[in-house]
Amino acid sequence: MEQFEDKLRNYKEAPANHLWQRVDNKLEHLKNKRRIKKFRNLSIAASLVAVFSVLAVTNLYLKQYNPKLFTTSRNFEPFHMEELNAHSDSMYELSKMVSLNNFYKSRAN
Repeated sequence: MEQFEDKLRNYKEAPANHLWQRVDNKLEHLKNKRRIKKFRNLSIAASLVAVFSVLAVTNLYLKQYNPKLFTTSRNFEPFHMEELNAHSDSMYELSKMVSLNNFYKSRAN
């Protein structure tokens, strides 16, 4: 009986190649899953950083927005547009515009 026990204790047999291949495939699959999760998390983080950056720049622009600022000079000094009152000049009345339009149409014929 002791001989039988010794033989069983010392018995070693390598698994078949297809079993090792199956184990390798499962381990590779787990590694790929981890990589995919890592890249997914990094892409989500990068997207959030991009969204927050765009929101921050837009917010900064809107806070500093000046509708009276029109352009800059050669010295990069701000120019302000002159505010015109629409009622101050009779040229901008609709009846005058219609008469001008009719005049130009008659000259074209």
